[in-house]
This record gives sequence, C-alpha cells and structure tokens, in this order.
Amino acid sequence: MLLSVKAQVVFEPIEKDIYPFLIRQNNKGNISFNETVQPISRIEIGKLLVLLEKKDELLSKIEKEELSYFLREFGLESKLQDSVKSVNNELSWVEQDGYSRLRLFHSFSDNFDFVLDPLIGISIEKDGENQKLIRAWGFNAYGYISDNVGFQLNFTDNTENGDLINPAKISTSERGINIRGGQITDQMDYSFLNAGVTYNWVWGYLSLQKNYSLIGSGNESRIILSDKAPSFTKLELDVQFTDWLRLHYFHGFLHSDLMDSTTYINTSVLDRPTYDRRQKYYAFHVFSLTPNSNWTINLGESIIYSDQLEPIYFIPVMFFRLADHFYQRGGSDTGDNAQMFIDVNYKNYSLRTKFYSTLFLDELSFGAISGDENSPASIAYTFGFQTTDFPLDNSLLTVEYSRLNPFIYMNGNDAQTYTSHSYPLGHWIGANGDIFTFKYYYKLYRWADIDIYYSYIRKGEKDTPNAQYELPYPDFLHGLQSTNSNLGITLKISFINALGIQFNYEYQKISNEIINSPTAKVNYFYLGFSVNYGLF
Repeated sequence: MLLSVKAQVVFEPIEKDIYPFLIRQNNKGNISFNETVQPISRIEIGKLLVLLEKKDELLSKIEKEELSYFLREFGLESKLQDSVKSVNNELSWVEQDGYSRLRLFHSFSDNFDFVLDPLIGISIEKDGENQKLIRAWGFNAYGYISDNVGFQLNFTDNTENGDLINPAKISTSERGINIRGGQITDQMDYSFLNAGVTYNWVWGYLSLQKNYSLIGSGNESRIILSDKAPSFTKLELDVQFTDWLRLHYFHGFLHSDLMDSTTYINTSVLDRPTYDRRQKYYAFHVFSLTPNSNWTINLGESIIYSDQLEPIYFIPVMFFRLADHFYQRGGSDTGDNAQMFIDVNYKNYSLRTKFYSTLFLDELSFGAISGDENSPASIAYTFGFQTTDFPLDNSLLTVEYSRLNPFIYMNGNDAQTYTSHSYPLGHWIGANGDIFTFKYYYKLYRWADIDIYYSYIRKGEKDTPNAQYELPYPDFLHGLQSTNSNLGITLKISFINALGIQFNYEYQKISNEIINSPTAKVNYFYLGFSVNYGLF
C-alpha cells in the first residue's frame, strides 16, 4: 500500500558514515548543504540522496554503489520525497523494511512509523604487553508521528577492561564520559544516551533533545562546539528564513561539576551526605549566510551563565553580550561569560576543494588589537582545506591547523567556564596548545575504506585562573611544553548495512619537559580490532 505523507525530523548521529559521502559530494558541487551545523536530519539526507540519484551521470562507479547502499538505509526518507511510502500497518520482526534494509523491528502506518535496531560492538586494543577490551550494547529507535513530529532514542552501555583504560578520557579526541561505580581499577562502566522530540514545519523546527552537536568547521575537532563533552539537554530552534539566511539557536543545560553548598544535607547513612550541583546554562545562536553556492558565512555568539535561569537568553535574536551588560550590577566580575565567533567556508568546484576558517573570541581587548602584549587575547582559530578526488578518485584529503591561546574556555567564575562535566565544549586539546593534522580518506570499494592520518600537537603549561589577571600576560605555549606525534592507519569494512569490521594501527611519540614525568620521552604503538553492528 502507498500513502501520501509529509516530512518529519529525526537527526542522524554525527558519527555515521553517511557524512563523509555527503561531504565529498558537497565539495564537488553535486549537492549543497551547510556542513558547519550538524547533525542533519534523516529527511534532509533523503532529499540529498534523491538529488544525487537524478545526477548519477556525475558519479563514479563506487559512488553509484554507495548511493544505492544509502538509499536502502534511508529508504523511508527518500521515498517521502515522492510523497509516497510503504505501509504495512503491522510490527515486523527481523524483516526487510520495504526498502531492502533489514530491521530488528519496524512498522510503517498511516500516522505512525517506528524503527528499532540493535547496537552491538566489541573491540580490542593492544600496546605491547598491555591491552584493553571494550564491549558495547544498546539500541537505536526512531519514528514519525502524523505529519510533523519526529522522535528518537539512542543508547549504548559500555564496559572497558584492561591496563590501557583512560578513565578521564583526557589528552585524546575520544568522547568524555561519566563513570559509574566509584573508584577505577582495571574496569569502568559508562553509558551514552541521546534522545529527542522534534516538531517541524515547512521552514523550520523546534526540538527538545539530548544530543551531540558540531558547530563550525574542522575535521579533527571544532573550536566552537564539538562532541568532546558528554551530550547535554537543549531546547533548539532552527529557522530557514530564505535561501540565503538561516538561524540556529539553542538553550542548553550543562553540568558544572560544582557542589551547591546551600543544598548540602547529612543523611542517616554515615559519611553519605546529599547535595545538588550548581546550575549551569548555555545559550547559543548562529546566523548562516549563503550569498551563493560557493560561500557560507556563519556569525554567532554564545554565553555561559549560572545559578538561575535568565529569560532574556531564551530570546533567539537577542545580542547576548549586551544582555550580559544589562544584568551586571557591580562591574565585570558580576557578569556572565560571553563568546563570539565567525566561520567562513569557500568551495571551489572546479578544484573540488573547500577552504575553511573559524575564529573564536573568548576575550579580546582593544589593547590586544593595537599590539599591547599585556592585554588579554583569549582566542582560538582553525584554518584548513579539504579536496576531493585528489590524487585518486573517491578520496578526501584534509589538511588543518588549529591554535588555542592561553586561557581559552576559562573564566574567573568556576561555574561559567566553557565546559560541561569538566570537558571543553570546544576543541579537545584545550588552552595553550596547537595541532596540525593531515588526513587522507580513500574509498577502496563500496564496502571498504581506508584512513591514513598524522597529527602533531604542542601543549604548554596548564593555565591557572589567577594567571589570567596577572602581568605580564603569558606567551603562547608558555611554561614546560609537551609534544605528541601520531601516525595511524584505519581500515573499515562494511559488507552489509550496519555490520562493520575495523582494523587500526597507530604509532605515537611523546616528548614531555615535565621533570620526572612518566611520559618524559616515550614511543607507543597501538593495534586495534573491532566488530560492531550499527555503531558506524
């Protein structure tokens, strides 16, 4: 049976392999979408896939096979572009969904669509005599209600065992975690949980969700908003005013990791008091301007504030920095922590290349602009380029540099740092450091791809809040330094939808000036193997 339908919104997780495919096509000019605000919805992906289906003469043999593969994965959303979908009005178990995609559960009916798939994975990493075993299980569920409502729930429970576990997940691009079970020995348990409900209309949507977001340009990480910190709850609004102007806004609820002493209560259990955390909030908006298909300019700001909700930051078009001035009562020390940024993308279709840059202003005084070395300039920036099909077809070459000045993401008020769960909301390397990265992605076959990557990281001494207000103002990379060189290769194989195998090798060279450091000068190599269903 076929049914006429409208489009609802469900977001595709940012780690899924549809994104490299779409980015390659975007660089070539075969499709156009704003990569600097992710995730994007499954229905938008469906539209892009249908557009590529109509331009298949522009695709290589492998790209056509990839397109066919993704049209099965996004079959429902692709068919919505034709205003028709398959309807069975029943809950089907372990069957194809009508678009040649095997599902654990699915049901497509007049006013309700539902899909549920398992998420299962196991991986092993070795470093000489040491090793780590990671097991994960969970599920991904999503669906559509009537014409305008989408919902989703994504959950994985993870267990790590072995000598190589990194409980804090610091000095790594791995996502930050919340550990269950107290003190860590050689095992830790943690979960990833994301969910949301979205109401959409023709030119926008309103969503309440707990989910990861990426804002800004970057391949290694994003200095505006990355997925380093655990996902947080946010009320999100997205409005496409015209073809050339879009507003993306959210108000988020962060985790401060700070005790609210006014809520401290002793309990009947000895040495087991209870207390609440100090409240921490995050308001964010970005205006995306697309004057033509080559240029995308993103202008925005954000603000971190604490302890009580401020309704003024729920106004999507409010100038947050000026609103902060409105609330200040006793000078700058009573205000909130505001940031501003600009992100620019230029795509040269004849070169199949994208050039990009981001500038993030956490604090910038007029003295710093005029060259005063003792004036604060807490800024970060990224610039890079990404080219498709060079030197081989079906490839993606990325070269990128990011620098984060001292005191970026910090604030004199501990409850207003640019962090959540003590992880930076932006780039994972944090303040007083820089990173150069090279990455070459090559699609060997529809079912196999290879990543070759290199990174070089420099880090200065960890900043203290007091030093930000002392003179002379410290230089970039001040204090004892460390460097980290990484060279790696990853082979990923995916024969059928959702089932994947991955092999990886990494060589790491660390040099540390800190006296008596256990990693003063160390070389490592890592070998890894993983099998999973639904995790990439």
